[in-house]
Amino acid sequence: MTKLKLTKLRMRNRIWEGRISGACHAEKPNVLVTYRDQPVTGVTLQKSNDPGLWDIFISVPTHAVADGVHTIVISDGQSHAQLGNFSLIAGEAETDDLRAEVELLRAELDMLKRAFRRLYLDSKTGPGNSPVKRQIFACDAQVAEPTDQTTRLEATKVEVSEPTQQKKRSGIRRKG
Repeated sequence: MTKLKLTKLRMRNRIWEGRISGACHAEKPNVLVTYRDQPVTGVTLQKSNDPGLWDIFISVPTHAVADGVHTIVISDGQSHAQLGNFSLIAGEAETDDLRAEVELLRAELDMLKRAFRRLYLDSKTGPGNSPVKRQIFACDAQVAEPTDQTTRLEATKVEVSEPTQQKKRSGIRRKG
C-alpha cells in the first residue's frame, strides 16, 4: 500500500498541477505518469514550500489533445498503485457519455495486467512450484428454471498445500 497521496491543484496552459503528500522529507517521490500505457515526458517534481509536500507539473502531450476521451494516469513508481488521473474530452459532447469511464477502466486493467505479470515473474520458481499454501476460489453461477426466476450461486473454496498436494474442499452455497 502506498503512502503517497495526490491532490489536484489546477490545469492551465496545457500543464496539470498537483501536490503529493506522504513522501519522506529528503526523498523525491517516485511517480510514474502514463498515457495509453506509455510514459509521459515533461513531468516535473518540485519540493513545495510546505514540509513533506511535493508539487507535480505534468505537461499534457500534444497528441492527447484531440477528439475523443484521453486519460492520463498518475501512479506510484514503486508499488504501481494509482494515485490519481485526469481526462481530456474534446469533440462533440453527448449526454451521459461514458467514454471517460471506459478509458479509465482500460488504464486500470493495464495496470492490473502489469501487476500480475510482475507477481508471476517475481516468483522465481513459477506457478505451482512454490511451497506457499494457496487458496483458489471457483464460482459457478447457475440460473434455475425460467419459471422459477431465481438465481443460485455456488462457490467452492479449494485449499492446496503444494508439498503434499492435499486438497480440502468446503462448499459455500447461497440461494436467492
